[in-house]
Amino acid sequence: MQSLCQLGSSAVPDLLSCIVVPKERWGGAKFRSETAMILGQIKDPAALEPLLFGLMHDHASVQYAYVTALGLLGDGRAVRVLVDTLNWPLDADTRGAVIEANRDVSQRVVL
Repeated sequence: MQSLCQLGSSAVPDLLSCIVVPKERWGGAKFRSETAMILGQIKDPAALEPLLFGLMHDHASVQYAYVTALGLLGDGRAVRVLVDTLNWPLDADTRGAVIEANRDVSQRVVL
């Protein structure tokens, strides 16, 4: 995981291809969660829309990872969608991650 982060933006296209294809074709929840976290750590803006779309995943751990990745990404365009997700039926951990991600992104946008 660390070596992919060190590759930075050059790894993003391949990482994005892992999360935008149908879930049956690429690994399970753990694989998608780890991929999302790497994308968040790289902080490449190209990851924003795929991560936002991924919030609709049916597995709570994947939703949690995508929310956390969006917080790491720090793109202010995610705030409205993250706020809207608070109206979704989320588990407690994911709901807490949404609140934290919104705070983190909002602080970066204001600064």
